[in-house]
Amino acid sequence: MSTMKHTPGPWAVREAYMDPDNFEIFPDYKTQVGEPAEIAIVTGHGHFDIDFQQQAAANASMFSAALEMHEALLTARQQLVSLGGDLPSDPDAIIHGDAIHAAVLMVIDAALAKARS
Repeated sequence: MSTMKHTPGPWAVREAYMDPDNFEIFPDYKTQVGEPAEIAIVTGHGHFDIDFQQQAAANASMFSAALEMHEALLTARQQLVSLGGDLPSDPDAIIHGDAIHAAVLMVIDAALAKARS
């Protein structure tokens, strides 16, 4: 797998400076030059009968969990491969009994590929 180029974690959430309706995602550690700047400003759309600030907070929580979810997918994939093998290079070679195993690996691989793009 290729090396990830994202800002290292862990990431945390805080209310945006002078804008309580938005949230910032920032690295949750000190750098050599002090507290790091935000890596993203997260907002909400304020529809679907959800308060704008609540939606922004929920979006920020999801965003800040991305690194942990990525690690969880890598671990899950590794465990699935150790239990039932990796995907065959030819998708037509998947045996019916292995279809669920293969389908789960394909979903994980698609999510991991999206994170790398």
